[in-house]
Amino acid sequence: MKLVLGIVIDEDSKYTNTDKTSYDILGFALLDLDTLFLSFVEKDGSTDKFKHDISIIASSLKIYEKYKKYIIPNGRLINRGYLLSSIVDGIESQDIPSRCESLPIYTKKLDLFTVVGAETMCFNLYPHGSLTYNCRSNKLDVYVKDTCDSFTWLSYLSDTNHKINIKTLSMVSSPFDDTYVYGDCCWIVNCFSKSVVVPENIKRLVVYSSKIGDLVLPKSLEYIYIVSISHSPIKTYYLSKDAKLSLVCLLINILSNDSGEDGKNTYFLFEEETSSLFDRKDYEKIWEICHEDRFKSYLDRVLSQANIVVY
Repeated sequence: MKLVLGIVIDEDSKYTNTDKTSYDILGFALLDLDTLFLSFVEKDGSTDKFKHDISIIASSLKIYEKYKKYIIPNGRLINRGYLLSSIVDGIESQDIPSRCESLPIYTKKLDLFTVVGAETMCFNLYPHGSLTYNCRSNKLDVYVKDTCDSFTWLSYLSDTNHKINIKTLSMVSSPFDDTYVYGDCCWIVNCFSKSVVVPENIKRLVVYSSKIGDLVLPKSLEYIYIVSISHSPIKTYYLSKDAKLSLVCLLINILSNDSGEDGKNTYFLFEEETSSLFDRKDYEKIWEICHEDRFKSYLDRVLSQANIVVY
């Protein structure tokens, strides 16, 4: 699988005058997500290649297809010091693209010429994850994405059809069917099993579009996020007696949302009291709120509807 990563210029086309230095744009650099090797695709006709080659993930860097030159204004900085020019109907125009916070620029030999903006690029990973790539160190990482993580401005895959699927990454292992692991992150996707044991040492877990009988959670788990396709996607949760406070609070929140109490005033009040606290990861305060008398009967009802086994 290859990802459109940056633009390729012809360093031999350098032109300098009193106002600017410019280079011709030749095409795009593609990153192979398996080998981390770069390859080149010409700009002309590349749109068709992106559309028809399912092995190429066309990020929003495609907006650069119309541009002819990479321009560095001399003696002043404009939007981090670069412009791109295009010629439409014989008229040259210069733009300051704003959609990408990072733009790696490579030479014809695919050596890194410069990086405009952040060195680390972040792409959406399906489901509920992020893939980051550092242009200078050539390092690739995969993460489970917190709902409160600020990745929106770094998301280069705006088209949902072109999100990177966790299943396609060779760097991700699959110890069990429908289970994908990278480092201390785990994704369970489209799983319909009677029992699933989350591997030891996993700290962050996503359960997506699944229906599971027994879900055994390790004591190492700190974060859980469930996207359900039905009411009560997990029949029984197995929770360690040494479970992290963050996990317990997140699980209470999940069970609250799944309880059928969402039309009642106490539910709205509980959500209002805890929403910003979850964003700040203030789990000690959330735990205090859970023990307040005003929420006792509500949370008793929520927990009575769930099957939780402490081991």
